[in-house]
Amino acid sequence: MSTGEKILAVGLSIILIGSLIQLFNKGIRFPVFSEKGVYAEGFVGHIRAINPAFIDFSDADRDVSRLVFSGLIKYDPVQKNFLPDLAEKWNVSKNGLIYTFTLRKNALWHDGQPLTANDIVFTFQNVFQHPAFRNPILRNSFEGIEVKKLDDYTVSFTLTKQNSYFIANLLVGILPKHILENADISSLDKSQFSKKYPIGSGPYKITSLKLDNDGDIVDLEAFSEYYGEKPAMKLIRLFTFPDEKSLLKDKGALHAISK
Repeated sequence: MSTGEKILAVGLSIILIGSLIQLFNKGIRFPVFSEKGVYAEGFVGHIRAINPAFIDFSDADRDVSRLVFSGLIKYDPVQKNFLPDLAEKWNVSKNGLIYTFTLRKNALWHDGQPLTANDIVFTFQNVFQHPAFRNPILRNSFEGIEVKKLDDYTVSFTLTKQNSYFIANLLVGILPKHILENADISSLDKSQFSKKYPIGSGPYKITSLKLDNDGDIVDLEAFSEYYGEKPAMKLIRLFTFPDEKSLLKDKGALHAISK
């Protein structure tokens, strides 16, 4: 090998080791690449609902939902700062009570419908603030806050008092009004949307979903019309196992990528 090739090999090894350490720390085991170009991961846990409204109760739900759904903003751990996501910009009033967000106009749901201010108001007002909503953490976070549509791509949040931590609450994923506006909010976590046909606006869309107490299988495909930077991996398959013993025993399942 030439000097350049050796340097490249060492560099790639460092990157690979670093990635594996990160995955290990998250409780994920045996990441592999199949001959068909599908990235597979297996981890201990169970997916209860693929719905950003309920990710507070399960790490598995959180990991998958963040691939499928997107929020008004996102957090960059490198810059240690909040960055635009569905909202291309925002501002805060001088008194610190009114947060106004301007949405990007090229965001689409995975079924091709445009994402607008109607979806933002629906998510926070009709779901999170609904008295029957089954996530007290989110419900309490937005209690008493006025959510208002200013136009199709502008929405405001008016607080009753200053809260420097409020912006962090807006990392939560947005829900599609056109699909859920007639849904029973009291059982949203158990709905067909959450367990069979979740539709988001994130970098990956779900193409196949099997939830079972003995193990879940989720197939995801990079969303071709995603508004942000396109994912490097086109296809992902996620496996869950009830315990680490089962994962170690059945790790060969990670190679069963063919559909």
